[in-house]
Amino acid sequence: MGLFNQTSQLVTMKEDRVQIPRARLIKTLRTIMPEGLDQFYFQNSGGEAVDKSLKFTKAYTRQTGVVAMYNCFHGRTHGAVAVTSKLKYRKPFGLDKLDWVYFVPFNDIEAVEEKLQNGSVKIVILELVQGEEGGINPANKEYARDLRKLCTKHNALLIVDEVQTGFGRIAMKEGQWWASDYYGIVPDLMVIGKSFGGGFPVTAVVTNKNISSEMKAGYDGSTFGGNPLAMISATIAIQQMKKQNITKNVAERGKQLMEGLRDIHTDLIKAVRGLGLFIGVVFQSKLRVTKFQKELKKLGVKSSLSTDNVARFLPPLIISEEEINYVLDKVKKAVTNMK
Repeated sequence: MGLFNQTSQLVTMKEDRVQIPRARLIKTLRTIMPEGLDQFYFQNSGGEAVDKSLKFTKAYTRQTGVVAMYNCFHGRTHGAVAVTSKLKYRKPFGLDKLDWVYFVPFNDIEAVEEKLQNGSVKIVILELVQGEEGGINPANKEYARDLRKLCTKHNALLIVDEVQTGFGRIAMKEGQWWASDYYGIVPDLMVIGKSFGGGFPVTAVVTNKNISSEMKAGYDGSTFGGNPLAMISATIAIQQMKKQNITKNVAERGKQLMEGLRDIHTDLIKAVRGLGLFIGVVFQSKLRVTKFQKELKKLGVKSSLSTDNVARFLPPLIISEEEINYVLDKVKKAVTNMK
């Protein structure tokens, strides 16, 4: 109904014009953002938002050097692919030869510090829980906190890509809207998206006024970024998440699913890892994952895409206790059928 009403009034307009739907969304977003992140720049896709975050950091630091992590994924646009580690994504476009992106091992604070020490690299980007390419691989808490301190020490900017981990996806307790909340850090810039719009394409870069002030008129633009329909959709989605206390449900159902998966005693599963409802089941091989997913599908359950030897589980954030039990029962049967 909200989208229908907005469509009958105003569908799109230039992003530099004031509009009520955007003002309402910003007011709503500010209630769940980490302290100090109150400047919003709306885009249409995660890759676009990552590109814009890189432009912000380069304008502010007046440096181009970026530290990114092996096994990261940041999107399909040119800038996002440039800081995504998988060679087959970068090589067709000559992005494997860049002299301003430095990939280092995830969870290795010394490797990051080595890149920041000479002063020519002032930007760090990462997913706090590596998803698509990392196979649901969470950062160590100590690493995340040391990384925040390290960036502050070297006057470097920290970008946290929360496109997959945001809006309660990895909540371990009520009120944790972001991976940054779980790890107890505040990045300089945050990239948000996915469930943000309740299915409608909308993403954003969120930062502070000090950093945003370096982006002058004409430095960037987006014809449809922040359009009224996207703003209404995102506002309604967030309001519904809050009304249903989504972070509480994720924390409870995530614990139930994680514990249930770990209670499945089989040599086929090497480990279960993740946070909230962002879970990876590690098998002995990619072949085993393929077979597991086929058996699971026969039983009426589909996991997310796989990453090498990891089956990923990203159920809806509104999933119920009964539905988790149903999934666990089918997983046990699928594993049994594999033997």
